[in-house]
Amino acid sequence: MSAQDKNYRRKIYACALKNVSDYDAKVVLTYAAIEYDNGEVKNTRLDMDVEKGKIRYLSERLITKRTHNVREVIEQIDVTLSNGTKLELKAPFDGVENPTADWHFVIENTQIKSAGPTPEYGK
Repeated sequence: MSAQDKNYRRKIYACALKNVSDYDAKVVLTYAAIEYDNGEVKNTRLDMDVEKGKIRYLSERLITKRTHNVREVIEQIDVTLSNGTKLELKAPFDGVENPTADWHFVIENTQIKSAGPTPEYGK
């Protein structure tokens, strides 16, 4: 069984990003490539700011194809803190065992943590 086969269930469709670092953060989420009906393959990138001490919630994203919808899968998180520090976290993310639209990432001064189901989800 290949590494890709082992990780096929470890997908995150939506998440919360909590910034507990000492700095504001610029975040870029990259979603896994999707092949569109015209044969074109693209990655979606989503840019956002997460201020120090704040949480941003991201809903799942759907791509509508001719016959069905495709849920976009978060593949990578890149963070640039306002002090210039660059952080990166790539899938498969620690702790994810099944596909989920409820995951929590924590931005710290030196790392991005995959922190489990979102504690504030639904509140």
